[in-house]
Amino acid sequence: MTPSIARRLTLSVGVIAAIVFTVIGALLYLALERELLRRESDELTARLNFIHHMLTEVPNLAATDGLTHHLDDMVASHGNLRAWITTLDGKVVYGGKPPVIDRTKSNVPFYAVMPDGVPMRTIMERLPATSKLPALQILIATDVRPTQRVLTSFGITLASLCLAGVGAMLLLGMWIARRGLSPVNTLSSQAHALGPRALSQRLPEQNIPAELLVLAQSFNRVLDRLEQSYRQLEAFNADVAHELRTPLTNLIGSTEVALSRGRSADELRNVLESNLEELARVKTIVNDMLFLARADRGERAEGASVALDNVARDVAEFFEPVIDERRVALKIEGAATVTGDAGLLRRAVTNLVSNALRYTAAGDAIHIAIEIDDDSVSLRVRNPGATIQSNELPHIFDRFYRADPARSGGGEGHGLGLAIVGAIVQMHGGSVHASSHDGITEVGFSLPAATLIVANKLRESTVTKT
Repeated sequence: MTPSIARRLTLSVGVIAAIVFTVIGALLYLALERELLRRESDELTARLNFIHHMLTEVPNLAATDGLTHHLDDMVASHGNLRAWITTLDGKVVYGGKPPVIDRTKSNVPFYAVMPDGVPMRTIMERLPATSKLPALQILIATDVRPTQRVLTSFGITLASLCLAGVGAMLLLGMWIARRGLSPVNTLSSQAHALGPRALSQRLPEQNIPAELLVLAQSFNRVLDRLEQSYRQLEAFNADVAHELRTPLTNLIGSTEVALSRGRSADELRNVLESNLEELARVKTIVNDMLFLARADRGERAEGASVALDNVARDVAEFFEPVIDERRVALKIEGAATVTGDAGLLRRAVTNLVSNALRYTAAGDAIHIAIEIDDDSVSLRVRNPGATIQSNELPHIFDRFYRADPARSGGGEGHGLGLAIVGAIVQMHGGSVHASSHDGITEVGFSLPAATLIVANKLRESTVTKT
């Protein structure tokens, strides 16, 4: 059964009400019972004192007519009262033969059941002998059944009122819970109305309770990220289709031409070689897309000791023929050893250098700078060239993004190089950065200090310079 906040709130209110009413009812009942018992005890004590006073005025046991008259009036005026006066040897002075009560402590009211089965509250006193009277025992009792009937009636009334109060609190709690949760139901209905056809719709943030405002704002931020991801996915799909369309079109076209008439073996070989180049391009695009998908799934790079300066020199050696051909210089400055995946970091540096070579004119130099900060180590590739507009810089790490045609590089690449750099850095828990001003462009990445192992030297090397 699905848990219900309204039901739980209602039950909580009911439980609290039941506890409160029970405690208050019990306290009221005990207070009334205590008061009635106190009044009974006070009444018994007062009657005992009255009898004691009357006995002081009796000259002897033979002259008890006046005492008997007064005691009869006292008992008659209090229908629930009984009294006995006897001597210690059992002679009855008033009230007939008293009940046998095993009680040694006097002047303290106590509960007893008479021989006729009537429950009584009783007080007893033993008077020492005087010059006028012998030692006497006084026993006074009052029927407790009227008190018990009052307490029983009060308890039933109190229990009924408590049950009615708990029921009323349950109904009130249900009404309050439903009324209090009505904004949640409204918000849920509005969220249910959202759909993929209206990505720009958001939950209203006006005229809602403060407790729900944070939830609505968080939900809207999630929708913002979803919309952004959805837009990026749409753009990515369009870019993938665009990138794959050209090589596929070339493959289909060259194959159709080859099949349009008979061809010699050399001509067919040329067609297959051309198709192989296009297929290799398609394979590269697919492999890069699969790698980016792995990064999107949160895959982390394996940790090992990697010297960034050695990685930079390996990349420089790899590009040495291109550097010689384009007559540029490649300089490496600084050193640091970090934990990471050497192959992935080499690929990231390779893409950065490849991107810089594409836009560096002959006679200029590309710098790879490895620097140590307090909490990170960074690698930056700096090259001269056309300045990238400030509105384009935030997008150069996007997939299939290319800057203006002046930096298109004559159609080289397929727009995933820097996106792969960003994915590799993400897998290492780092960040990418780029800047471009005054004809100098700098693109690189930073790895967190947790990956930093040693940074104890600063050196500069020139791979080749023409």
